[in-house]
Amino acid sequence: LFFSFYSLAMARIYLAFAIIVLDVGYLCEFGSYFNFNGVFGTTSSAYFSNAPSLFGDLYYSPFLGMGFIFFHVLLTLLFLVGLKSLSFCFLFFMTTLSIQNYMLSHNIASGADTFTAQILFWFLLTPYNRVLSLNKSSIKEPDNDEVRTIWALYFFIVLVYFLTGILKTGDDWTREFTAIEYTLNSFYASDIGRYLSSISSQGVKNILTHLVRNWELLVPAVILIPNGTAKKNKIVAISIVLFHAGLGILTTPLMDFLLVFSTNAILIYPLTSSSLIVTKTESLFSWGRKFIIFEDKPIHKNIIRGLLTYGLLTSIITSIYSVIKVSPTKWLADLCQFTGTYQNWSMFAPEAPHSNWWVEIHGKSRDPSKKITNVINPAFETFTVPKNSISYYGTRIGFSFFTYNFHPDENESLAKKREEIVKTTLFYYCSKYSDQFSAIDLNYLTTPIDIEGTKHKLSGKIKREHLGTLNCEKLKMEKEPLIPSDEYISKK
Repeated sequence: LFFSFYSLAMARIYLAFAIIVLDVGYLCEFGSYFNFNGVFGTTSSAYFSNAPSLFGDLYYSPFLGMGFIFFHVLLTLLFLVGLKSLSFCFLFFMTTLSIQNYMLSHNIASGADTFTAQILFWFLLTPYNRVLSLNKSSIKEPDNDEVRTIWALYFFIVLVYFLTGILKTGDDWTREFTAIEYTLNSFYASDIGRYLSSISSQGVKNILTHLVRNWELLVPAVILIPNGTAKKNKIVAISIVLFHAGLGILTTPLMDFLLVFSTNAILIYPLTSSSLIVTKTESLFSWGRKFIIFEDKPIHKNIIRGLLTYGLLTSIITSIYSVIKVSPTKWLADLCQFTGTYQNWSMFAPEAPHSNWWVEIHGKSRDPSKKITNVINPAFETFTVPKNSISYYGTRIGFSFFTYNFHPDENESLAKKREEIVKTTLFYYCSKYSDQFSAIDLNYLTTPIDIEGTKHKLSGKIKREHLGTLNCEKLKMEKEPLIPSDEYISKK
């Protein structure tokens, strides 16, 4: 296995940068992500099956929640410059996992958020601060325990790509090879992706479907090939960046994936002490060490061994559950979710969308002469198919919340959760716009994607499911209930 301390250190620096970018995004949309002015409001929190979080209650206070994220940025900066100790690693990891689990429990986390928290678990076990840091320790060969941590980090990367490829078992991926065709004709597609789909033949898109799945299955094997490692790793690293860049350009929700998954490419790319980026970075740290030097505080080997054993066992067990598509027992799922070792990467292997679905929330004006307004996007004409998911919902958080929480599910518990989300969403919008609207109407719409005989077709027969109406006049706002009771919700 090719390994370079410089690649590990540069990957650490880049990962820290990616986490800060994500944190800045959370802060810029704090109202949408966390506080009571958010799209779901605090009132809905009791009706989500919350993933465990040490600091979850902080988010219900805007002041404490934003302060918590600023604190996480500070910890990330310390990670960037190479601070390492048992207490620091524990605090940094748990704050990162807390943010991710909070969003995951509300169905607004992306795969990029999940991957960031999970790779951090393995990264913090490695000797990531041996070079390019404010640490005063000198370069030395890794001992056997350190080699195992590096192997475990590579194992995690291999596992993610392998599971993503092997879980793509639907006919669109394995028989008809139309997954890319459907995706680029859905409102997941970017403007560039939609245009390229319109000028490409179905055969080209079938080949792309082959390439995506086969690349995800091939890359893990190539990473582990012991011969020709330096040249091979350069090719693999470049292919990782190109792969995620392609997905990010063609589909709107996946740019975050390019941001965080580029960490894998840097980790694999064979950097040396003479590499230009290494010499420039080292000069900055040399200047920094004139002012501050961290004491080397290695984590006790028995703790490292215990965490490695736990991480590998839970990763393998949850991977098996993921492959056979069976949910693990609740205690195991909660434990692995809490510690960031739950290897459920089916989110990266979805079935191709055969229909577009979106939510419209209509405000009925108090002035009868005015037309109904879609409060999610007032500029959008009602009952027409959005061309792009992000432009319709406005933000990634809006896309995630409405797409994942309102999509029908045969699972009884998820269906029940959907009912409660409908109530809280109606209550939220009725409270927010009570001075403008007499009632709020919630609709779930779908339309099939037709790829037969056409290069691109978004339009189709729209099916409308009315989820409920809340009468803003009837609801007594001065006695705001946490959840409006059924008597306030009418269904047609």
